[in-house]
Amino acid sequence: MPKRNLILLIVLTIVCFTCYVRANRQERLLTHVMNLVEKNYYYPGDTSPVTKDDLLQRAMGGMLRSLDPYSSYLPPVAYDKMNETLDQRFAGIGAELALAPKTKALTVTSLIYGSAAQKAGLKPGDVILTIDGKSTKGKSVSQAVEQLRGHPGEVVALSVQRDGAEKPIAINVTRSIIATASAVGDRRRMDGQWDYFLPNSNGIAYIRITGFGFQTAKEMSKLIPALLKKGMRGLIIDLRGNPGGTLNSAVELCNLFVPENDVIVSIRSRTTVRDIHAEKGDKFRSFPIAILIDGQTASASEIVSSCLQDSSGQTAPDGSTLYVKVIGSRSFGKGAVQDVFSLPQEQGAVKFTVAGYVSPSGKNIHRFPDAKPTDQWGVLPDEGFEVALSEKDLVKLYKWRTLRSMSIDLSVPGDDPPFGDPAQYDPCVKRALEFFSN
Repeated sequence: MPKRNLILLIVLTIVCFTCYVRANRQERLLTHVMNLVEKNYYYPGDTSPVTKDDLLQRAMGGMLRSLDPYSSYLPPVAYDKMNETLDQRFAGIGAELALAPKTKALTVTSLIYGSAAQKAGLKPGDVILTIDGKSTKGKSVSQAVEQLRGHPGEVVALSVQRDGAEKPIAINVTRSIIATASAVGDRRRMDGQWDYFLPNSNGIAYIRITGFGFQTAKEMSKLIPALLKKGMRGLIIDLRGNPGGTLNSAVELCNLFVPENDVIVSIRSRTTVRDIHAEKGDKFRSFPIAILIDGQTASASEIVSSCLQDSSGQTAPDGSTLYVKVIGSRSFGKGAVQDVFSLPQEQGAVKFTVAGYVSPSGKNIHRFPDAKPTDQWGVLPDEGFEVALSEKDLVKLYKWRTLRSMSIDLSVPGDDPPFGDPAQYDPCVKRALEFFSN
């Protein structure tokens, strides 16, 4: 063996051994501290034991939280719920619930179209008295939902009180896989289907995207042609309150509108800068779009709104031009991308930041801790399309939108009528309709 190679081999061996010793020392130190805590920790009044598993999870959580606000440890239950949200599928009955404002009774507000609950005969307005023989009195909506969810094929027994019925009605529902929509309409009809056209708007459709899951772009690719067939002449995409989702979902959605080879988003990691370009395919560019944003529009929602804003007015090779107006108030400012790494032996997952992104035009999206209002961050509404709301009005608007998404009216005196004209109660929708009328 040449002398130079031998020296290199010796150096590499020493480096590897040093790293091993250091890692082994750190591992022994962590184990030593965990043993000390497990054996000696006591807090007055707290008799529950502390286990090494508890301490390890807390150590991982603390380590990741110290990196940035978006990195975290996901215990198995949280990891499963996150996957369920992104998959847009869960095992349940397909009923949406709320507590009636006056009676606090657990009430069915809407049914998912074609769901097990709808097929079993449950109706909007039914009050659920018992679930598998257990009273729902005093239970929260989340507690009731946990009872209603389970494994596909299992039967859940309900006792419901229906308006006009003398006695409670027994309804057995067989749990099934429920596919949840992330692209929803203006309001849900009594049959469970969404109405996507705004009233008195002459062909203006409204789609509210609640999050960016694995099916979001597919939903939009089916919805838009169907709405065009029904005479859609303009589209409102409501991203207010949308916390984001997967990067791929946002890119896929932008790809429905942006010409081939145009930049959708620029991703910057520790080692690379990578532009993601639009791919070949059918593009929807024959109608104007209004995108509604607010201070809770974040992450993947900001990718979509910034991309379409930058693409507005640009003429594609085929001669088409997309016209987009971003309406509302400045977005949240989360220009960081997290990746999720599952842990062995079903111990959950870790989620941490691996990259940042900027808009196609190079504008910074991320709001850093020391950012000032005059700095460039987030997505800004187009000039002349700013709609500023006070915190009080914003809370009122969110409540109104929640009530409007139900099949039945659960408003109380003093609420804005949920089934009235949205242009009367939603300033952003009103401004969007003004854009389409010009």
